[in-house]
Amino acid sequence: KVMEDMTVTATYVEATEEYTVIFKDHDGTVLSTQTVPAGSSATAPEAPARESDDQFTYTFKGWDKDFSRVVGDITVTAEYTATPNKFTVTFVDYDGTELAKVEVEYGKGTEAPEVPERTGFVFTGWDKDFSAVTEDITVTAQYKAANIHLMGSFNEWAETDLMTEGEEEGIVSVTLTLEAGTYYFKVKDVDTWLGN
Repeated sequence: KVMEDMTVTATYVEATEEYTVIFKDHDGTVLSTQTVPAGSSATAPEAPARESDDQFTYTFKGWDKDFSRVVGDITVTAEYTATPNKFTVTFVDYDGTELAKVEVEYGKGTEAPEVPERTGFVFTGWDKDFSAVTEDITVTAQYKAANIHLMGSFNEWAETDLMTEGEEEGIVSVTLTLEAGTYYFKVKDVDTWLGN
């Protein structure tokens, strides 16, 4: 209720500009959205964890932008260090004896170890490819039987009509088709069975 002349003065509060800061993970997932006064700092959310994949293990490295003095709307994205995963290649002989064990980065290959000699057999290669390794593997040496020469008494081995008389009395021979494997023979008048 005005009872006399008076002067009224307007009062103002200074408006402060504000900006939006969005923190995102590597895949675009929003981790935090903040409204920050101009020139102020945003507060980073808890460091995210990125699940490893077949090729890499990821470690959080930091953020891709500075947000210590915000002067506009910004999106800040998490960055990671990628460490290649390593796998074990184990080389074994035909009987399971370990020949070598090598650690290999994902997608890379390794050199095979020297293969020991195996009497009566010829090395033919390995049973798995190890030129681009993507998991732990065991690689086994492969062999085929070498030419086997059998001498002695074949009386217990084949029918008589398959045998051929030798030049010396009592010596006979026979031709056999053999599959890869281990064979045993016994020389005439010797009791011990011998392996190839």
